Amino acid sequence: MSKSLRQLLALLAGMVAAMVVTMALQGVGHHFFPLPPGLDPRDAEALAAHLRAAPAAALLAPLAGHLLGTLAGAWTAVRVARPHGRPAGLLVGVLMLSGAIANLLLIPHPPWFIAADLPGIGLAAWAGMALAGRAS
Repeated sequence: MSKSLRQLLALLAGMVAAMVVTMALQGVGHHFFPLPPGLDPRDAEALAAHLRAAPAAALLAPLAGHLLGTLAGAWTAVRVARPHGRPAGLLVGVLMLSGAIANLLLIPHPPWFIAADLPGIGLAAWAGMALAGRAS
């Protein structure tokens, strides 16, 4: 298999892993902190108002989802693309960070969430790549 094809497959596998972990943890959060009845999650203004009133604990599962999803995705990408997995792992981190920035621009979040989420995603990508490197 060519290096380019392996990198592409690693990126896809890493993004699938990242999204599965992220969505699973967000699902856990929605179980404990469901949206109020009648709130349309596609209505950014209503969602922003809900987030302002929600307890901080309601945002811990999405934060954990972003961080652990990125870690799992970067780890998966590096393992699939080895021995040249770092570019794929890094790209998973960049894509997850881009998604988080887009989400934060669409729906205002508390400052503490932003301060933990953005640098945390970078650290999670680095940790996933480092753990995958040790596992080889």
